[in-house]
Amino acid sequence: MGKDAMNRDAMNRDAMNRVSTNGLFVAFFFPIGIKYGLAHLHTELV
Repeated sequence: MGKDAMNRDAMNRDAMNRVSTNGLFVAFFFPIGIKYGLAHLHTELV
């Protein structure tokens, strides 16, 4: 593997790490956001 190929590999791994971290972040906060968002909407409708 040349230097370019190694750099590309490192960049791909970095991108994958970032994507999986964002996925966890979204998976964790999405339900919370929905719960609070719906509760907020509900209180405004009542």
